[in-house]
Amino acid sequence: MAMAAMMALTACGHRNNSTVGPNPVPFGSRDELKANASPGSTAVLVLAGTRVPVKVVRTQEDNDETLDLKAHDELVESESYRDTDQAFQLVVAADERFVPPIDLIRYGGHIGDSWDWTGHILNGDSPLPAKGIISTDRDVVYVGPVAISSIAVNVTLTIAAGGGLPAVQRSLKFWIAPGKGVIQREFGRQVSVRLPSAP
Repeated sequence: MAMAAMMALTACGHRNNSTVGPNPVPFGSRDELKANASPGSTAVLVLAGTRVPVKVVRTQEDNDETLDLKAHDELVESESYRDTDQAFQLVVAADERFVPPIDLIRYGGHIGDSWDWTGHILNGDSPLPAKGIISTDRDVVYVGPVAISSIAVNVTLTIAAGGGLPAVQRSLKFWIAPGKGVIQREFGRQVSVRLPSAP
């Protein structure tokens, strides 16, 4: 399922702001957060308002994790992440690859931190220059009656359209729960949303 043209980045962000109070809550270390943990074997994918139950097929190679979302054994969408000692990163969202990957969590940071991203989105033959602002907050995801505390990561992208057209803005959002991985995400609220399945 293709998303609108996105971007691939060429340089990591340079800003690291913090809006945390006097008692900041740390993200946790890489081993504590386990951001690349499996979010479960099933989910609900909402595509342009249509709910599609999917199987989540997770593969991992070195630091890279791919989640293939399948319905009736057919691939619907994929998302890929990279977990390093420095950061948990977004590599691929549906059909778009980000160059360099976008930092979703910077280990050693705190909830409330924000930073910039600059690079390109690869979707087809032409990379699109883009910039992003990443912000973090606390949130709760409800899976049936169960409330799961999570880190909400919002990525606001500004994508150069080319051809003299105005830049396009897009928002991506991720909910990362300690030990449970990316339990929910939005690739544009009305485009593609993955929700956890109720038990």
